[in-house]
Amino acid sequence: MSGLFAIFAGVIQGLLEVFPVSSFGHIIVLASFMDIEIVGGVLFESMLHLGSMVAIILYFKKDFKKIGEEFIGLCLDIFNNIMKFIKNKRTGSHYAYNDLTSGTYRRSTILFLISMLPTMILGFTARRIVAYCSASTVMTGIGFLLTAVFLIVIDFSKVGGKKTPQLVSNADALWIGIMQGISVFPGVSRLGLTVGTGLLCGFNLKFAFKYSYMLSVPAIFGAVLSQLVHFGGADMDFGIILFILVGTIVAGITTYTVIRSFMRIVQNVKLRIFAFYCFIIGLFVLFRHYGAL
Repeated sequence: MSGLFAIFAGVIQGLLEVFPVSSFGHIIVLASFMDIEIVGGVLFESMLHLGSMVAIILYFKKDFKKIGEEFIGLCLDIFNNIMKFIKNKRTGSHYAYNDLTSGTYRRSTILFLISMLPTMILGFTARRIVAYCSASTVMTGIGFLLTAVFLIVIDFSKVGGKKTPQLVSNADALWIGIMQGISVFPGVSRLGLTVGTGLLCGFNLKFAFKYSYMLSVPAIFGAVLSQLVHFGGADMDFGIILFILVGTIVAGITTYTVIRSFMRIVQNVKLRIFAFYCFIIGLFVLFRHYGAL
């Protein structure tokens, strides 16, 4: 793996992480074209996403600050309710319990926690299969086609609504988390699956994108933590580590630049555009693999 490839990969990651087209699927295709072996595989993917994660946190910093405060408040309220429950049982008192769901940001915090649960479970159980699929251009092409079918169905179904965090159900959050967990395979767009599921659950398009962007942060953080041990692998010399870090920085800068522009126009975006694109590149990848191109 070269420094030039790491830079290209960082740019692709930053450009396409904001759109529902699977950024890592494109990086696998790029590596195939350049006849380059991606050292570290899933580790390299995770680090590129780490750059995007930092960019997303910076862009939505006010929201993340509020959610962080509400998470601490939620933990304190749960602890206080447990103590009140114990005291009520022991003394026969009737102390009122703290409301755990009051406020928009408190509700958003709970929704994110619910969405994270299936993502963590599916991501952990599928990690070996994902590593195998990441080395296959065929699986990447299939992933692109699956994304295309999902997006085109969502777009032409004209689903969507006006749900705010207070109106989003626990089941909605759970389904979005499940789809995020499924999207760990190359070519399958995490953003496409979660945004589409959000629309099916009654989100408007802008809220669906925002929820999906912010939900990616804990998923990426968990993926990075699970891959850090591979930095000590036998194939990880100083040069490779430097290339990975360069790609991470480039991905972060590019993601922040693109997301600032995209969020201004997101409400008018048509998912069918990304569906057609995924369909074309998916077929191209498969035809090229089987020698038709």
